[in-house]
Amino acid sequence: MSKPQFAILRFAKYKGPEISNIEAHNEHRYEQLRKQADEKGLGEDVKFYMDFFRYGCPPHGGFGLGVDRLTMLLLGIPIKEVMFLFRGPNRITP
Repeated sequence: MSKPQFAILRFAKYKGPEISNIEAHNEHRYEQLRKQADEKGLGEDVKFYMDFFRYGCPPHGGFGLGVDRLTMLLLGIPIKEVMFLFRGPNRITP
């Protein structure tokens, strides 16, 4: 049995909601991602996303500012009005 691995996660918040994650190292191994997607029944739904990893997406992490969330909070308007291409439960692919 392998030893569990942990990631240190930090979040920047503004007026409550998270606007950024810091030092989050996300899963990048294609086989592991495919297994998790299949376990959840998302195989075909995430095919577009999975292709990036199948063809060699490098490990990623670091600082990612959620400009859409920050703009939403600063202007006080819904996220759907802030984002150029909103992705929700009914729209996953571009």
